[in-house]
Amino acid sequence: MIPGLLGAWAVRFRSGARIGGPPATKLKELLKNLEQRGESGASLEPYEDKSRWANGWPVPEYAAELDMMKSIGVNSVAQISTDPAWAGRIFASTLSHGVASPTAEHIAPYVSDFLTTSEGQNKVKKLEAAPEAHLFVWSDQSHLSVGLALRRRFEPVGDPDIPAHIGDIWVASRFEPAAVYRWSRGSGWAVHEVPEELHRAPEPAAAE
Repeated sequence: MIPGLLGAWAVRFRSGARIGGPPATKLKELLKNLEQRGESGASLEPYEDKSRWANGWPVPEYAAELDMMKSIGVNSVAQISTDPAWAGRIFASTLSHGVASPTAEHIAPYVSDFLTTSEGQNKVKKLEAAPEAHLFVWSDQSHLSVGLALRRRFEPVGDPDIPAHIGDIWVASRFEPAAVYRWSRGSGWAVHEVPEELHRAPEPAAAE
């Protein structure tokens, strides 16, 4: 969610790009600028965005904007709704032509960025006194790439930035209730199957 936007946006990130932190601030600026100019999208692919590209070269007035998109790992953005009820919603993916990354390399950065949010920090603080703490993360429902990677049982790579007192991270998605990711300190990532009777378990309330 990005407060202040007029519509909902689909954002396609480069595989492995960090979705939160400083890049999120630049993304917010990009989308607000597009809305102010009455534009509904932008892409690093010339065939997708003929207004910003001419014969394979960026149009000069858009060169800086395209460079910024590249610097934060955004391949394209597209406004998908102007319904006020959806204003500010971001539907992020790392999909390209319908195929998710076979290494699910976006999962570790996703977890790292979640832990910098107020909700993530609250969860971390609550576990400070717990020995060998386990932290459970529900991926944002708009972040389809987590669920798609789980559905294909792709194994993540790389370690997220985890406080020392947390030994295990579990990552789940409503898009794929039959599996869950687990990261363990020292052994890394694994995919675990979820028993069928738990597939419809209610989602925990958001941390206060």
